[in-house]
Amino acid sequence: MQENQELLTTAEAAALLRLQPQTLASWRSAGRYNLKYVRMGKKIFYRRADLIAWVSAREATQVS
Repeated sequence: MQENQELLTTAEAAALLRLQPQTLASWRSAGRYNLKYVRMGKKIFYRRADLIAWVSAREATQVS
């Protein structure tokens, strides 16, 4: 598996995004953001590449 396709637990994904795991769980249950995840049984995983793409899509530049 390529590094960017690595599956991260909710705790690992939250640490990467500098969020609390509960924040990701809340967003997931509310459908607040289009943040992709993988469900395997009762376990939830996030692909590193999806997290990076999600953050990149939120980049903003300041306009004067």
